[in-house]
Amino acid sequence: MADDPDRTFEIEPAALFMAIRLERQGGPRLIGHYHSHPHGVATPSARDSAAAEPGSYWIIIAGTDLRCWRAADGGRFDPVAIAAPDG
Repeated sequence: MADDPDRTFEIEPAALFMAIRLERQGGPRLIGHYHSHPHGVATPSARDSAAAEPGSYWIIIAGTDLRCWRAADGGRFDPVAIAAPDG
């Protein structure tokens, strides 16, 4: 959806508003989202920090590296461990 998807991402507004509407009507809770850094590392960027809502989860993928983060106050992110399912 973004004008330059190699450098930025943007969630399609109609899809996001529909998901929020469904959540308010008792549907699945939105806890975060994921995106890739195709030419970077799997850590939050300055743009990610500016857009993050505290408490939301961000999964960032860069190549074969996948990491999860939880947004905190002040644009900070705390790492979240990802466990592989048993089996």
